[in-house]
Amino acid sequence: MSDGSVFLTVATYIGYNIIYDVNGMKGPNVYGRDIYEFTLLPDGSVVPWLSSKHLDWLTAAFPDSPEIVEELREDVKNSGCGKYGEIGLPSPDNSSGLDGIGSTCADRIMQEGWKMNY
Repeated sequence: MSDGSVFLTVATYIGYNIIYDVNGMKGPNVYGRDIYEFTLLPDGSVVPWLSSKHLDWLTAAFPDSPEIVEELREDVKNSGCGKYGEIGLPSPDNSSGLDGIGSTCADRIMQEGWKMNY
């Protein structure tokens, strides 16, 4: 984009993810700091990756595997973008995946009034 930000779309076996880097090649290039992830749902809505709306869609899309989605809900609850309501991100050396879960920070920022409280 003209402001230096970058969008990346990734096709997965369950849909499309949109990764947004607010400042492109400038650092820190870490999920939850300047990189955020979203999911394009079949109805055309774009929601934060592993947000409640995304997890609800996964539950409906895969009714034979509710335990997998519930495990994801617990992982996000326990370690998503730091724990909701607590200050601090998990270790910056694990910037993706369900341990650093910086990729769930878009949802946290939206839930906390568009503020980066971590």
